Amino acid sequence: MKNIKSLCAVSLMATTMAFTSCTDLTEEPFNILTSDNYFTDKASVEATVLRPYEHAQWCGWDGDRWQLQELTGDHFVWTQKGRHGYDDGQWVRLHEHKWNYDMNQINGGWVGPYQGIQQINSLLRDFNVLDFQAMGITDEEKNNYIGELRTLRAWFYIFLIDFYRNVPIFTEKDAPDELLAQATPEEVFSYIESELKDVLPQLKKENIVGRFTQAPAAALLARIYFNSQVWLNVDRSADCKTFCEDIIAGKYGEYHINQNDYRDPFRSGIKGYRSPELLFEFPPQTQCVPVRRFP
Repeated sequence: MKNIKSLCAVSLMATTMAFTSCTDLTEEPFNILTSDNYFTDKASVEATVLRPYEHAQWCGWDGDRWQLQELTGDHFVWTQKGRHGYDDGQWVRLHEHKWNYDMNQINGGWVGPYQGIQQINSLLRDFNVLDFQAMGITDEEKNNYIGELRTLRAWFYIFLIDFYRNVPIFTEKDAPDELLAQATPEEVFSYIESELKDVLPQLKKENIVGRFTQAPAAALLARIYFNSQVWLNVDRSADCKTFCEDIIAGKYGEYHINQNDYRDPFRSGIKGYRSPELLFEFPPQTQCVPVRRFP
């Protein structure tokens, strides 16, 4: 009888231990990087800052946003070659400005910028708890990183207000899975403007290829003021003129137009040459990337 009781006790203990181990599903990752084990030095921080730029290059000049805003102009054409290239007539509808809501570009024009915005929000949440000093990063460098990301986030929102007007404004202060109501065009415009003005002084002045510095951030302010008549029915042309004149005057860095060669900005990046006309340019990747004069 004692043996039976002992056997039952051992079985009960084993069952309890098994039940406990089966319900505790906490994993200890060994082959993935998290914010706890990734950020170890300045290079790791730099790498994460550059990641949203890669998405921005695709979103701005290669994806659905480009198809909606550039392919629909009169300077590009998507031709049909024999039986190939018709693709249910979507390119014809884009060229004729007769696109409809069930075309992929309409959804992609919304999703692409928000993917970049959420990448930036995730990084800024991590940056809020990082010990930058321990990684050898000065306050000035930290503020510049954050300023770059906030400028890039504003750049994404410029696409959204231009296409859709009423859009939700997500920042690092919102939970990743939180659903927010759409903001009015006035609210979105005010958010973009305040973000750019707030970070402008903490950005670097020198021209750094593929990075937001003071001049391209100021150019974004000029862009939203230039478009405010269309977006908000409010004339901000005087503000646009002020920022453009300040850029030309060198307030935000040294830039000038090559009066002797109109081809100057189009050969930037060739054999190490960088055009003094370009405020912002994405560095070429494996494919050919057209150089743009403004961000």
